[in-house]
Amino acid sequence: MIFNFILHLTDEDYIKFNEFVYKCMPFGKKQITTFRFSFLFTAIAIALLVLQISNNLFFKTVFCSVMLILGALGFIFARKFFLSAIKSEFKRRKKTERLYAPDSSLEFYGEDFIERTPDQILTQKYSSVSSVSVLKDKTIYIHISTAITFIIPSSAFENQEHFDKFVEFLKSKVNELNFF
Repeated sequence: MIFNFILHLTDEDYIKFNEFVYKCMPFGKKQITTFRFSFLFTAIAIALLVLQISNNLFFKTVFCSVMLILGALGFIFARKFFLSAIKSEFKRRKKTERLYAPDSSLEFYGEDFIERTPDQILTQKYSSVSSVSVLKDKTIYIHISTAITFIIPSSAFENQEHFDKFVEFLKSKVNELNFF
């Protein structure tokens, strides 16, 4: 075993990861962009529909102005809405299901790594890693797919040297290492 991490993930670690996806990962950014433009175009379409249907000039003017303002506000604040929705959805789902294993270990060997949780043992080859995200605060996300990511919080590292050695190790094992 080259590296061994005993992980104690918190709700904040999980929420932070989901926020990271929407702020920094291409598929998360794409979802926010799609939502922003959909909201804006829906507001414009409703305004145009009212322009066609209504004969009252005052109503047309006020209603279209309100729709355009709402569309612009939705476009501007979509990211904050998404991040707020993530936290709300997390709290709702946490009541009925387990979203992550709070206590686990990650063991890194020469050819693969193993996650051990109270429920399962999962072995992954480094070739299955799509990318690794290294954050400034010493948090590391090992992405297998859009649905599977291993979270190594900064609290798992003994010190800066331990963190740096692990990042160097990952550089030698995976094709894509991104720094945020």
